[in-house]
Amino acid sequence: MRKKLQEYLPPILLSTYEFPLLCRAEQPELDALGAAAGETLKNQFVSTATERGIARYESIFGIAPRDTDTLEDRRFRVLTKGNAQLPYTLRRL
Repeated sequence: MRKKLQEYLPPILLSTYEFPLLCRAEQPELDALGAAAGETLKNQFVSTATERGIARYESIFGIAPRDTDTLEDRRFRVLTKGNAQLPYTLRRL
């Protein structure tokens, strides 16, 4: 997360004992949530998908990855499998 949780609180609350402790305890959870949201956004598109996203596309299309494949090879294989099923009709979609 770019901005820390403490920066959202008014200064009067930061002068107490509990609120800074709560912010420090919750900050890692919010950072993990932001990272997961960013990864989910990347995985929506094959060209930017991570290892986890490509593995999901491979399971959808029924592709078995080879041990020697790089991430780019796997992306290419997913894209060619998706393009082989063109044109998409409304019924198929």
